[in-house]
Amino acid sequence: MGRISTYCIGLATFCFLRHRRDPETPRLTRLGGWRVPQTILVVGIQLFLGLFVVVVPDSAQQNPAPAIAVRPCAPGSQDAGGGQKPAKTKKKRAGQAETDAGSACLEVHSSSLDVQERVQAFVREQKWHVGEEQIGEAFLSFSMALTKDDLLGYAKPDAGAEKVQWRSGKVVVLVKTADLNDGYARTIVSAHFEGFGESDDAFAVQRSSWTLKSNGKLEAIVINGLQAHYRAAH
Repeated sequence: MGRISTYCIGLATFCFLRHRRDPETPRLTRLGGWRVPQTILVVGIQLFLGLFVVVVPDSAQQNPAPAIAVRPCAPGSQDAGGGQKPAKTKKKRAGQAETDAGSACLEVHSSSLDVQERVQAFVREQKWHVGEEQIGEAFLSFSMALTKDDLLGYAKPDAGAEKVQWRSGKVVVLVKTADLNDGYARTIVSAHFEGFGESDDAFAVQRSSWTLKSNGKLEAIVINGLQAHYRAAH
């Protein structure tokens, strides 16, 4: 296109100069099998160049750069709605830092409902034995029974549970989504673990279950599944 415009400008300049040198004598230029007066040719080329200058920038504006498929959540995002909690809860957050560490967040260039449907499909693909499933347009909740190895692979016992002989465990997974104003849906995955076993500490209070903190691996599996799907489909 650059060569065509350069050629047209040169041809228009040449014809214009020849016409100025002898304006009373009509000049003819061979165009294909036709002989065309140079004045008409100059006007036609000028009109073409004017349209070229107007149309090209306009067409460029109509094709903006495509949005990225996924992006990390904004720092400080605490819930799927993106809203900030009241100021009176800020002091409590510092003590909950470790509890919230198991949450994973991702923003997907799609609708909240589409992301929820994709999460449900991903869970089925993993062939997890889920139970207590609850489904909504903006949330998905389910539980899974865990073996001893799965429990210790996804959770981290605190110091008070170091002497526990673990038998099995259970996890409740919650996936919340919310549409943002720019075409993205914020997705937050959190997991809450419970371990079952017997304590070897004879002086400890006897019980059969303990709440364990997540190490983030299970949440990351769901988030990575979303990333792979939407990046491949984008």
